[in-house]
Amino acid sequence: MSEYNIGDIVSLNSHPYFQNLTDVKIAGEPINVIPLMVVVEIYKETRTLFNEETGDRISLKGDGRCKCAWFSLKSNVFSDAWFDFDSLKLVEEKQGLILSKEGFSDLEFKKHSLKDYLNKDVLFTTAFLELKKIKETKLHDKKSDNISSYNSLLNFVSPPMQIIDVKLGDEKSSGKFDSKTGNSKKHQPILFFKCRYYNASADKWTEVLLPSESLKLIENVEDDLIKIKKDKDENGFYIYDYTLENEQHDPQKNESLTILEIDDITYLNGFYSLKTYDLIHQQWKILDIPFYNVCDVKSINEIFLKESYPNFNFKKGAKAPDADKLLGEFTEFISMYEGKGNYILIKYINNSDKINQRVLKDFFIVQGATKKANTYLHGYCCKKREMRSFNFSNLKSVKVIKSLMVNDKDIETVTEDV
Repeated sequence: MSEYNIGDIVSLNSHPYFQNLTDVKIAGEPINVIPLMVVVEIYKETRTLFNEETGDRISLKGDGRCKCAWFSLKSNVFSDAWFDFDSLKLVEEKQGLILSKEGFSDLEFKKHSLKDYLNKDVLFTTAFLELKKIKETKLHDKKSDNISSYNSLLNFVSPPMQIIDVKLGDEKSSGKFDSKTGNSKKHQPILFFKCRYYNASADKWTEVLLPSESLKLIENVEDDLIKIKKDKDENGFYIYDYTLENEQHDPQKNESLTILEIDDITYLNGFYSLKTYDLIHQQWKILDIPFYNVCDVKSINEIFLKESYPNFNFKKGAKAPDADKLLGEFTEFISMYEGKGNYILIKYINNSDKINQRVLKDFFIVQGATKKANTYLHGYCCKKREMRSFNFSNLKSVKVIKSLMVNDKDIETVTEDV
């Protein structure tokens, strides 16, 4: 028999999500997707009862129903309904505001709650998961390498709300306890927040009464946004520690430290994020604001060495060096930095005749066996996570990333024209 608590996020058994399994793409018609819901009231049978005339079982001890609330963008309002325990499944345990009345009188508890939460911005707890829902659409273009396209599925994302009042739960409601056993049958919230939100469908502000357990505070990140803008304007790069994301960091997946080029700030339904470009792994990375994995802020001049290959510092009337001279300069340049824990950023022409770039470590030169044989730059590609070789004739430039020391960890940083 399933056990539920007020504030749990649940849905019907047909919902694609499960507890600890929400990374599921959703295909098909969005209108057929059902919402995630929050348990706002529970009725639980405290004993098994039988019909005195027929002997048929009327109720089973431990069985019961949940009153669940959800938000729909189609109507732009909150709704609720009762569901049997067996028809539901738990998706996420309660994540909302859990308040204790212990030690307070009713009036004191109400005043205390109002003082702490009046005018605070909140979100319905399902919004955090609903924002991550992804709709997958199959593609039928044979010329494309992609077989699907992906878009956000926002059917049940509730808007940001503002708390404008509080209301205590109904302590005097009938039928809360079993008349013979004294056990609790009804489980109700002890505190409700009156919230208002902009109802886009009705073009007006709408008020709704919701249990505290169904709401989560939206953090004020104004100071963080101001600092990020200053960091971008004055510096432009963050040194980022992947090990702070997960104590069980896997070095096979990425370097412990990397360099993020600061890009744009994005706002979505009460939340801010920062788009950055991971220069070591050559991929975009989105940071939720606030973030705590940034170890340092660096300017472009602190990121890379001035030395690079080839040296284009020509004077008027100079002649371009021949291939043998370029190869000699390249070999000398690489030998200066190989085997010292350095990283290099290379630009090269790939198999599609497009200029691409990678960051390598543990690099060295593989000389051609004859003058006509190709020479290769061989090294560990930080993006592909494996050793790769690059033909010297396809290389456009090589730049060395400066060695930085952050929290006793070594890393390098990148170049101007990345």
